[in-house]
Amino acid sequence: MLNRPRNGTLRDAQQAGTPPIATASRISTASLARRRRRNHDVADRMAAMFNVTRPSSAPPCDGAWSAAVQGQGSEEGAWLRLNPTLHPGYANLVGGGLPASLRRAECVARRSPCAPVPLRGQALTRPKREVSLPFESLFRRIGIVAGLSGLAACVPAGRETLSPAALPITVQTTTPARTPPRLPARRSQPSADLLNAVQALGAGFDGAVGISVRDIDEGWVVAWEGDTPRPQQSVSKLWVAIAVMDAVDRGQMSLADPVTVTRSDLTVFHQPIRALVGPDGYRTTIGALLSGAMTRSDNTCNDVLLWRVGGPVAINRMLAAKGIAGVTFGPGERHLQARTAGLEWRSEWAGGWGFLQARAAMTYEARDRALRRYLAAPIDGASSNGITLGLSLLAQGKLLSARSTTSLLTLMHSSKTGPLRLKSGLRPGWTLAHKTGTGQELGTLSTGYNDVGLLVAPDGHRYAIAVMIASTRKPIPARMRLMGDLTRAVVAAADR
Repeated sequence: MLNRPRNGTLRDAQQAGTPPIATASRISTASLARRRRRNHDVADRMAAMFNVTRPSSAPPCDGAWSAAVQGQGSEEGAWLRLNPTLHPGYANLVGGGLPASLRRAECVARRSPCAPVPLRGQALTRPKREVSLPFESLFRRIGIVAGLSGLAACVPAGRETLSPAALPITVQTTTPARTPPRLPARRSQPSADLLNAVQALGAGFDGAVGISVRDIDEGWVVAWEGDTPRPQQSVSKLWVAIAVMDAVDRGQMSLADPVTVTRSDLTVFHQPIRALVGPDGYRTTIGALLSGAMTRSDNTCNDVLLWRVGGPVAINRMLAAKGIAGVTFGPGERHLQARTAGLEWRSEWAGGWGFLQARAAMTYEARDRALRRYLAAPIDGASSNGITLGLSLLAQGKLLSARSTTSLLTLMHSSKTGPLRLKSGLRPGWTLAHKTGTGQELGTLSTGYNDVGLLVAPDGHRYAIAVMIASTRKPIPARMRLMGDLTRAVVAAADR
């Protein structure tokens, strides 16, 4: 049953404009009046706290109120419901986030609505009265907790917080240049598993090694000693190939242009084309030379192309112009190998036999000094991070036209060298377009043992990876296993 007011009649309460209240005791008319004034203050104070105001068009009303923020700004606040009486014990708040995300905040009252809702965009006036709110600190704490909860919701589930290690491993995050719309959502930073794997590979290898993994579509980089210049050796053929394709894009040459390779063009070490060069030379094309340089790492094919595009100066100018930082191009194959051995190139050494005889005549100590000078400051030095930067720019189409980019990556996919290096870690559906490099050896010391490439997942996600072993005494199987393990680590991290 509804109780009547203690010092008045039900009719008095109705005449005062106050419907009956379901309470445990009778309430006098004077008490109702005091409650009305108090609830005016409460409503004004809550409006101020949530940065909304009661519309001046709404009639004075004892009651709880509801507010919502519509759109992006709290200036678009609007009254949703007004109720005539607010219980002294206060109200229950419903509707979720408070007040930063304020989808809906409602004070639940115990009587019927009595004021209209203004239209969206109607001017709202700020309340003029300032009254202490009994539970203001409580609601502010609720708002802080809700805001922190919203921030916590932004952290991907299952992520580990990475703490910096006192080791030469680095993590960089940048804004991705392009995220293909077909790809599913991925991490915006490297996983802890990949970070730990790169660190373990770098720290556990007996030799001077630089490792870099760059997520092309998200922009982050994980590296082990990634900024230290290391010998490129035949990895540098990649930059010559880019310069050639750039000249094709600018109309300065065509892949079909004829070229005659003579015996004076021959270089040293690996050069399969040498068997084809007779007394009158060997007629071929720019495209065929490019294929020989990129798929079989032919030193003579690369050297002929190098001088067709302007020599080492032109390559270094191209690297700077295209923003490939951390990469330096050396003096060309013949001069590079001669200086690495502590010699100066002679034209009569073309073909390689003269160079090999001159090097064999040197003492071990002289060669050792020369090789150590080269390793300390390689004239063809590049950092692993610089290499992956160049690969990333190539994959994004920032270095060449779309057609030339596709042509060059096709050649890199067809590479015959290093099948047990980075490629040994591939899994079904993954592909690798890569370029290897191998330097000179002295006794058990090997130098410039490298493999770099573009690793593509089955869903199209792309990574630029590089392993640059400047020097080591580990046997070839251990070096190849290091490279394959890096590919396996990237694949495993992407599949999680």
